[in-house]
Amino acid sequence: MNQGDFDKFLQIYGNPIFSADLDVEVNNICRSLETFHIDNDNYKQYKLCKGKGKYCHVGDDCKLLKTTIYTKYVVNNIDLNCPYNLDWLSKHIRMSYYRDCQKMPTFKKKCKVVRYIERILRLMESRSFIFLTGSTITNLGDDSSDVDICWIIPGYGINNLSLPYDMNLNYINGKLHETKRFLLKFLNQMKVIEGISVIESKVPLLQIQFNEKWFNIEVDISINNLPGAMNSKLLHYYSGFDLRFSQLVLFFKNFCKASGYKDAHNNYLNSYSISLMVLHFLQVIVEPPILPNLQQVRPDIFSNYKLLWFPYFQNIILPPLKTNRMSLSELYVKFLQYFGKFDSKYYGISISKGCLLPRALFIKNNRNYPLFIEEPFEKENTARSLKLDRWIDIKRNMLEEVNCLFRKSKSV
Repeated sequence: MNQGDFDKFLQIYGNPIFSADLDVEVNNICRSLETFHIDNDNYKQYKLCKGKGKYCHVGDDCKLLKTTIYTKYVVNNIDLNCPYNLDWLSKHIRMSYYRDCQKMPTFKKKCKVVRYIERILRLMESRSFIFLTGSTITNLGDDSSDVDICWIIPGYGINNLSLPYDMNLNYINGKLHETKRFLLKFLNQMKVIEGISVIESKVPLLQIQFNEKWFNIEVDISINNLPGAMNSKLLHYYSGFDLRFSQLVLFFKNFCKASGYKDAHNNYLNSYSISLMVLHFLQVIVEPPILPNLQQVRPDIFSNYKLLWFPYFQNIILPPLKTNRMSLSELYVKFLQYFGKFDSKYYGISISKGCLLPRALFIKNNRNYPLFIEEPFEKENTARSLKLDRWIDIKRNMLEEVNCLFRKSKSV
């Protein structure tokens, strides 16, 4: 990815269609979300392509057949079993999802806030536009999740990669501090801000906490984090293929929150890595796969910046697939078993290739990372904040949770 490619697409296609100040677009998204949540158990089943392999086409050093055999070899050496009737757990996962998932009134409130913020940002940068990113648009968050905004300013680099590292971060940090002062001029008059600060991290953020006048919403603004916007759209489409993906992600996030494991600031897992762990499991480990590899079967949509111009909630034509009717409870138990026993010292997860690979084959591998989950576009490790002792604790607790669920099943 580079600035030239994005500028070329921007010149050809203009600004992407979704912008929070377009009422008709917001209303279309709201209607689509309502449809998505109507049928609680009406799974949209998509199947595995016919043929020898699993949506996996990689370079000359790792051909399709080799990656498939290698992945199967690793998985076959992990004991995944669910000997008990866990219907009660499936029901609990479904009920938890519909209790906690983002509701329509919440989404509309978020859109109202984002619409106003974007208008202010355009007063600063008239050629700029925004993307909604994160769990607000991926359907993988709860009703209290914050709002992530990717603010696109032409000429400000791509994901902090177009200029030397220190210079570029200072450049972005300076712009966010300027934006903070500019926003305060407008928002202080309305008395809606609880707090506002610039977080100078690898991906710098302007973090705004609104008070009850603006629904107690927290907004995080990043500049030109285009891979983040692309990842959000990719997850948005995965979540639309099979509702079990969203249900399992939200349930495992709740487990991690309760255990203190969803906390990247303290060297545990971030929300994005949790979602990719579930995606990998449903795409690669279960048979037949519940989720396809969109980057492999539809590279025309999901392989480059064109994805940013592809609208939300579209029906995508895929090859004919098999149906996997595995219950939520069985999937969840095997997911916990898989990662509880996963040998992350030797194996890494590739989302774009849809397979496991030796850690040494990942371009940006660092042996100090206890877990390597390759980000689909930039190839960074999404779990780079995770520390070894934290990962050992997470794995141990996942296996303990399995035993706890089995004990409870005996008494039901």
